Formats: sequence, C-alpha cells, structure tokens
Amino acid sequence: MKRANTTILAAAGAMALLAATQAAAGVFDFSYTFNTGETITGSFDGVGSLSTGVTDITNISANLNGTPLTGTLNAFSYTDAGGNCSTCWALGGAVVTANALDNNFLFVDTTNATTLNSGSYNNYFYIIPWPNGGGNPEATQFYNVNAVYTSGNNGPGGHNIGYYNGDLVPTNWSVAEVPEPAAWALMLVGLAGLGGVLRRRRFAAA
Repeated sequence: MKRANTTILAAAGAMALLAATQAAAGVFDFSYTFNTGETITGSFDGVGSLSTGVTDITNISANLNGTPLTGTLNAFSYTDAGGNCSTCWALGGAVVTANALDNNFLFVDTTNATTLNSGSYNNYFYIIPWPNGGGNPEATQFYNVNAVYTSGNNGPGGHNIGYYNGDLVPTNWSVAEVPEPAAWALMLVGLAGLGGVLRRRRFAAA
C-alpha cells in the first residue's frame, strides 16, 4: 500500500509539474484566414496561457500562404489615442489569446514605435482593439514578405491585405500551444504511474 501511495504521489507530482510547465513559457502556433482566402501562419514564444493571455512574446515567425516574412518580427501593443497614432504603439505589452476578440498584438519588422507612424517598415500582421469597428472592435491587416510600400499603398513586390471596421472573422483565428518533449515525457510518466496503481489494485481485489 505504501508503494502504491508513493506511486500516486509521484504521478500527481508529474502531472502538476506538467500543468506548471504549460502555464509558463511555451511555443505557440497561430493562423488566420482572411476573407480573401489567404492565410497567415506562424509561431512565437510566450509566457502564460491562451485562456488568460500569452505575453512576453519573442521569436516570432510568420508566412503568408507558405511564403516567409523577412526581417526580425517584434511584438507591439496598441492603445487608441484618438487618431494620433504617433502614440498608439508600444514595443512590448502584446497579448495573444484563444479568443480573437481579446487579442492585442502587432508583429512587425521594426523596434521603433515612431517608424510605425512614418511607414518605415515592410512586414506586419496584427489583431488589435480598433476604435471604429462598427460593433466589432477588432481589425486585422497584414503586409506580405518583400513589401516595399508604406501603410495604405500598394506597390511592386508587395501585397496588402487590409480589413477595418469590423471585418475580422473571429472563427478564422486559431492559436495553440505546442507541447514540448519534456512535457510529453512528464505526462507519460504520470500516466504510467497511475496505470501501475490501478493494476496493483485489481490484483489485490482478485
């Protein structure tokens, strides 16, 4: 009985450690399909859970229909400033959640918030709280790899998908944590331990 209790405690500890690992730093995959049928996919590292919000986002990668974005993408957050977007953006503070309507992030190939107002960047994707949403407070926009134009203009070598005023489709958004090998190993150890306890109990009952 003592060995059985020890096994139970070990299994419970492994499962608890797994839960703690999943609530801490992790890798996340995301995708969004625009109304045009084009899809952006990617991944990032972050801290937290998708139910309450993943923050401290780094190591961002993204593709449009399989074409990688160039440049190092950084995570910004957005705060409405009454149309004065020289103060809308801040490096850091981005939040990604499973519910598209709770997101506030901009993945962009610059680290300077001032350049976001001047258009000195090429590639970005965001889902932010948009103040002119017509009942849906979110907007999405994405600049494709090798874009050579600034905000609001199309140009050679670039591609612009812009949706404003409530055109975000929340059900087209998907994000999930990627289980790490260590987490899988801990879960297997816990399940094996529980299985051993159940077998011993069946034998004892017999």
